[in-house]
Amino acid sequence: MNNLNRTTLTEQEKFALNVAKANGLSGDLSVNNQDLNVIVDREARAKFNDEVDKFNEATIDYEKKIHEANERLSKDMNNIECKPLFQYIHVVPYDTNPFQKLEKKGNLIIPTYEPTHFSNETGKEEKDKPYIIVADVVEIGPEVKFVKPGDVVMYLRINELPVPLYNTGIKCVQERSVIAVINEGLSERFKNITNN
Repeated sequence: MNNLNRTTLTEQEKFALNVAKANGLSGDLSVNNQDLNVIVDREARAKFNDEVDKFNEATIDYEKKIHEANERLSKDMNNIECKPLFQYIHVVPYDTNPFQKLEKKGNLIIPTYEPTHFSNETGKEEKDKPYIIVADVVEIGPEVKFVKPGDVVMYLRINELPVPLYNTGIKCVQERSVIAVINEGLSERFKNITNN
């Protein structure tokens, strides 16, 4: 036996090996004329294969459950609604700020200011993500007072949470996180709210 200190030997097998050595035997162990190393290797492979089979079965079962959940949801897709609760607002952000001042140079229209930074990771100058986000309001929670669907709002990027609903791009913010509301007739609307 080439490797007498196998970590896969059981305690009883190790004990038998030590007894055989103590009695002056060669240290080769066999069961029914089969080398113990061969038996241990075969059992280790069988155990590994059993674990792989269990993992594969669990993966197939998980995929089946995901598929069933997707089928259930897709049946109700036309009737599904997603409403924010409390003082939360669902918004869809613009890709760029539509109110940012633009400058025309020839046939090109370019933003007058686009903050950039030098990236230590890429070694290149990269455009900063905007700190203030501009978005359309699509839904409001029942406790929202000043913001209505159809308004355009500005809020800090750090205050948004993605709504993981079919990759719709909806974000969720609290009304108190909104720093500006843009729409017509806001003065009258806010005056009526504060008078009530």
